[in-house]
Amino acid sequence: MPRKDKVAFITISRFDGSDGTISCMVNTFNDPDSVPGKKAAVEHKDFVPIKMKKIEFGPNEVEYRLEIEMPDCEEDGEDVELEEADTVSFGLQLSQPTPAGVKLSKKSMLFIDIEATDENAEQAADYERRKMLDYFLGTKDITWGQQFKIACILGPSIDQDNLVVQEVSAGAALWHFLAIFWKIFGALVPPRSNWGGWAAFLVALSLIGAVTTIIG
Repeated sequence: MPRKDKVAFITISRFDGSDGTISCMVNTFNDPDSVPGKKAAVEHKDFVPIKMKKIEFGPNEVEYRLEIEMPDCEEDGEDVELEEADTVSFGLQLSQPTPAGVKLSKKSMLFIDIEATDENAEQAADYERRKMLDYFLGTKDITWGQQFKIACILGPSIDQDNLVVQEVSAGAALWHFLAIFWKIFGALVPPRSNWGGWAAFLVALSLIGAVTTIIG
């Protein structure tokens, strides 16, 4: 999770029935031997530790949302050293299930990574998003030639209603290549700004007639 999020939300689930009341204890740990291959987080500096916290599931309750806070060093007036910008980790362990007969699954332990906030990368991404929005707003009335270029481009799109940049998904990329012929075919229709829209109307009718003739 990014350090800037301030709070980690962990969902603990109950399986194989929801009758009666059950409980268990939750503890965080950060000793280097228990966080193999990772840099251990520091209690009260990177996260607020949890010690012997009892969580309880009542009848028909199957989920418990646990919150782990991340202190804000800047708000406390402390200077964050460069080494603290590294990704650090700590663990969460469930134990002591009750009553008798309640068992913990093999997923009773969890490691949480606190990732450094890369402000430069975020600013660069925000700049690219704003550039795309500016480009979209400035070129809403595109030329006929630009239509063919846009039909072939695979990249983030703009939600015209909310002006939000939508990243390309795997499904969108697949459909783009499958439908690229029809995208280019549709680009043959001139922009509606040409001849007051009559050019688009006449060419569209001609293309519809051609497709109907071929299919028929």
